Amino acid sequence: MDEARRATAADADELVRLRAVLPAHMSGRDPAGDDWRRAAADMFSVATDPDQRRRGYSRQCVTALLDWYRDQGIMAVFLRASEEGEPLYRSLGFTRTPDPAMRLRLPQA
Repeated sequence: MDEARRATAADADELVRLRAVLPAHMSGRDPAGDDWRRAAADMFSVATDPDQRRRGYSRQCVTALLDWYRDQGIMAVFLRASEEGEPLYRSLGFTRTPDPAMRLRLPQA
């Protein structure tokens, strides 16, 4: 049996491939297909300075990111929303999942 070791830069391609295995499995897709890198994306740390809230900045940023994800062929987006942020994500089409995450399935053009 091999010993566990810390990942290195040389492991990057395999780590990215493995990152797609769970979402691919959950969606019923074959993670070994050509589109395994595009199974899903995550959004992290969307925040707005308290003095700048309610001006549409987060909506603009998130909408631009979602547009970019669509252009890249991403099929689903996952995030963990704060109570304050959840109305924004719901308005963009995200839905609550059984765990605390929310997911948006992007229709492909």
